Amino acid sequence: MMEELCYSALDLAAIISGMGLGCRAKADFLERVWEGERPFLQKMYRENKRQLILDVNYWLTYLGDKPAIDAEFPIIQKDALALGNELPADAYVGDCSGLDLFFKNTRLRILYGSGKDYVRIKRRTLMARYGYKRLSPTLVEHFNRCTYFYHLQPYVRDWVECNIEETEIDEMIIFRAK
Repeated sequence: MMEELCYSALDLAAIISGMGLGCRAKADFLERVWEGERPFLQKMYRENKRQLILDVNYWLTYLGDKPAIDAEFPIIQKDALALGNELPADAYVGDCSGLDLFFKNTRLRILYGSGKDYVRIKRRTLMARYGYKRLSPTLVEHFNRCTYFYHLQPYVRDWVECNIEETEIDEMIIFRAK
């Protein structure tokens, strides 16, 4: 299995925080993910539901308070330097904008979210959201790897199966779980 594509607690927290769920709905969502996606969880969580829930809740708290925490980071960094330690900013102040997160989010929303059984997005929007300007062979390979790993099938209008590299830049891509 491709461990780097497995769901981390931070991935799940970012997805849940983007869904705007209430407390009970978050717990139900995590329960459904635990039951249905266990092979896709990072190895440390596959047999430890309690740790998964604790870590997801930790990251949910962090993401909820992220602006305040990030605003205080320079003071914390200065204090650490005064004590002879170094805190690299990129390790603590960052976001969850990896392209993998889009595919993780897409799968979980389709299978366990409420509502639609598909997610749609223009190729231009998808690429721009994650900082890509052109569709390189490496990016195409990564798209294909993620759609295969997360069992997602891309379609274009009228539910015609497609490969992402064959779509036009402003064409709507529709993802469904296989």
